Amino acid sequence: MTIGATTPSLIELATRITDITKEISDYLETHKIRPPSFAPELNDPPTSSKYVALQTSLKACLEDLTLLVDGPKRSMRALVCQANDLAAFQVAFDFGFFHIIPLDGVMSLQDLANRAGVDLDRTARCVRMLATHRVFHEVKPNMIAHTAASAIFCRDEEIFCAGQYMLDELFKASTATSECLKLHPNKSDAEHSAFHTRHGSTMFKYYDMNPPHAVRFAKAMTGATKFTDRRTTELRDLFHWGSLKGTVVDVGGGSGHVSIELAKVFPHLNFVVQDASLDMLAQGKPLLADAVQERVTFMQHDFFTPQPARNIAAFFIRQCIHNLCDRDVIRVFKALVPGLEGSDPGTPLLINDTVMPEPGVWPAHIERELRQMDMLMMIALGAKQRTRAEFEELLRVADPRYQLINCHTQEQMGLLEVHLQV
Repeated sequence: MTIGATTPSLIELATRITDITKEISDYLETHKIRPPSFAPELNDPPTSSKYVALQTSLKACLEDLTLLVDGPKRSMRALVCQANDLAAFQVAFDFGFFHIIPLDGVMSLQDLANRAGVDLDRTARCVRMLATHRVFHEVKPNMIAHTAASAIFCRDEEIFCAGQYMLDELFKASTATSECLKLHPNKSDAEHSAFHTRHGSTMFKYYDMNPPHAVRFAKAMTGATKFTDRRTTELRDLFHWGSLKGTVVDVGGGSGHVSIELAKVFPHLNFVVQDASLDMLAQGKPLLADAVQERVTFMQHDFFTPQPARNIAAFFIRQCIHNLCDRDVIRVFKALVPGLEGSDPGTPLLINDTVMPEPGVWPAHIERELRQMDMLMMIALGAKQRTRAEFEELLRVADPRYQLINCHTQEQMGLLEVHLQV
């Protein structure tokens, strides 16, 4: 629903909700999938395009109905009070609630308080706050058990790290956003970010100085992909890899896990993974399976410096651009020019990153997820997620010969195919 459109009646929304819910129920029954439950057993919903489309439509209707029934005052109260809910989450992560409570049993609040080292009163208040979100369940007075939502943090260390990272250094940094803008109203980069304002250093310097947090951050980045079941499908499926011959360069590829996945699917191609960090490259070598051992190699390279590779079939850069301010994006695009000039005309540069939609084009809850990530980039790195037009402008400034050939967009990720016209 858009603000300018006619507001549907409550009955119209309720009818749509009933019809879509029936379709979802029929889908689950037809495919012999257990219905959703708050119980702690693993029960993720399907990821098929049919189910996701139904889920998206249902969530859009449910959200509009809730907002209309609540009215603006109640809705805004819930929104501005979310910091209080997140404070309870912060306590649960930092004091180990998710792992202290047994996954397959119950525990008294008193035992939880004793093991966490916090008084009973505040332990109970935090747990009961979370229980209103179906995170933990008070099965009977003063006895707590896991739910499906709390169990994911107990079962999966990487998801746990993602949650704790968001509610530790990132949550703290977010509270300095307004202060940062007051201090630096016209500058946005890693040194002029809310993270720097709150913690006194850029994010990556912070991790250099805090190795335990750096380890958690690395796990959190893996865990974050599990929240949305994000994979490399758009990079794999939206480009004609079969037309290439030779070597593909993965710019800023970290451990090379993306190149390794692509090498398994496209056995006619070789891949070079470039990253400035020798530690990241070292993490990738043990990941090489026998099938790709000879076709994936590693090279230390800082993507701000001129690209040394020549005679390359394609370059790709995945989820690096949104970490950078405009000035640094232009530096990266400029640095890639020598590699493209030294390769055949029409050699593609593939930019695999979020492409922000125009406001109101997608359902609000989907657009909100993207804008949450955009705010995270601003808070953490003084960076941003960009629209197609913003990508095109940065490419033009870097080198007017850059031309955007194709732009594919999906809910979470997009793929831009760029050529250097020579």
